[in-house]
Amino acid sequence: MTSTNNDFQVWLDQSVWITNVEKATRREYLPHFAEDLTNFMSACGYTMDSRWREGHMIVARWMYMIHVQEFVTRKYDAMICYGGIHHRDWNEDFHEYTKIMDFDKISSFMERWKFYEDLDPETRVGQRVLHDLQNLLYHFIDMDNSKIGIMVATAEDSDSDSEDVYRRTKDDVYLMEAREGMHGGYGSKV
Repeated sequence: MTSTNNDFQVWLDQSVWITNVEKATRREYLPHFAEDLTNFMSACGYTMDSRWREGHMIVARWMYMIHVQEFVTRKYDAMICYGGIHHRDWNEDFHEYTKIMDFDKISSFMERWKFYEDLDPETRVGQRVLHDLQNLLYHFIDMDNSKIGIMVATAEDSDSDSEDVYRRTKDDVYLMEAREGMHGGYGSKV
């Protein structure tokens, strides 16, 4: 094991407050938090991609990076690497996602976790988690198999189809009228 991995394991085994009178290790509560996130995303119309089978570890490593930045390196505004986006990532997908998964919806979800020391919105770490959660989750969506992703793709297909139909109809009408001499030239009716 590397030093970083050892530090991560120690961090996972640390006890944190989960209520005013009860403590649990991060290793104990983070799987429940990740599962709740999965259910929340599903209720909002999103399916998580295959990497999310290890969602508890993704969430744990993400929160660990936040803790390192906040308490060790003190790089409060540093970016966090989530891994690559594995879905199509259209502008329309992102727009619809941010419309559905806005700050109010995420804040409402996080309300039930506010007593957990790491997720308390009154702390710097809790604020980072709250404000960064939208970005983290977007990276792990399976857009092709999500209800919202399918809806966006269907809307895009129907928009393209209607534009093509309009263009073909317009072209066809123009060509029909041109053959009848309506648009100038020899034998025109104008």
